[in-house]
Amino acid sequence: MAKNKKKKKHFLYSLFNPAYDGKGVPKKNFDPDAPRNLFLFFKMFWRNISNLFTLNMIAVLGNFPVLIFMFGLSGNLNIEVQTASSLQYGAFYGVFHNMPLSPASGSLLGVYGIPAAKQILTPATYVMFALGALVLLTFGPVRAGVTVVLRNIVRGEPLFLWHDFTKAVKRNWKQALILGIIDLIASALFIFDIIFFLANAGSFSWNMMLAAMVVIFIYYTMMRFYMYPIIVTFDLKLIKVFKNSLILALLNFKRNIAAVLGIGALLFFNYYVFLLSMPLGIMVPFVILFAAEMFMGIYAAWPKIKETMIDPFDSGTPDEPAPPPEEPVFRDMG
Repeated sequence: MAKNKKKKKHFLYSLFNPAYDGKGVPKKNFDPDAPRNLFLFFKMFWRNISNLFTLNMIAVLGNFPVLIFMFGLSGNLNIEVQTASSLQYGAFYGVFHNMPLSPASGSLLGVYGIPAAKQILTPATYVMFALGALVLLTFGPVRAGVTVVLRNIVRGEPLFLWHDFTKAVKRNWKQALILGIIDLIASALFIFDIIFFLANAGSFSWNMMLAAMVVIFIYYTMMRFYMYPIIVTFDLKLIKVFKNSLILALLNFKRNIAAVLGIGALLFFNYYVFLLSMPLGIMVPFVILFAAEMFMGIYAAWPKIKETMIDPFDSGTPDEPAPPPEEPVFRDMG
């Protein structure tokens, strides 16, 4: 008698079906107390590569306003007109009509009058840009949900991806929304300042300001490794989340710098692929880039968070029990 073989479901089924949690809990998982070294990082990364692909897709689709903004930025909704490429063409054209025609004037007219295509923004384009600003409302909650899943991977816990993600969004969306808005605005200002100082670099003072801004941005990047894991794990006010992140970024400096270098190498690799093949380079962020950089940050940050904010309240003896967790108060730890 032929055995009935269960049909294997496509991975998209597990992604878009909220009631589906995958194959279940694996018999053997990573030891929660194992040292989080470089070897274990690559082992975790490879074992969870399919989960990282899924999380990256969730991060991209969850922040769909960015896709709308990119569509408006593509120019498909603009009106293209032909005009002179030189800004001096208008002034020269006015003078040209009041001067005799000569080989010199004809040559100058040919130089200043080289045609070029110019994009005229339409109301539809402005609508796409406005809708793209909605990413301020989606970024924080989506990142909080992805952070919980990545935190559980780093902790070596059983993984129920979609359930963990949706539960985290529901429980943390208010605080994550505010944090996401602050994070996006701060990151945009840092990037703008770096580009501004880089464009005006030359003198010693401007070079020093550029170097200072780069250092501050790198330190803020390390703080971001802690901000989202803290808000989904502890019940703290945002001001204390920033304070703790500021301190932990310094206490765990070596691992943070290693994560920053890893993220930098990943971005450089994406840029190099983009130069070799533009379509392939554009696809990398939609496949793995965002989930990989978040995983690097959480992998570097979580051991220090556990050491300084959890273990002191989770230890003690019968004679000297651990003090009550006045601050932080555990959230979503089970």
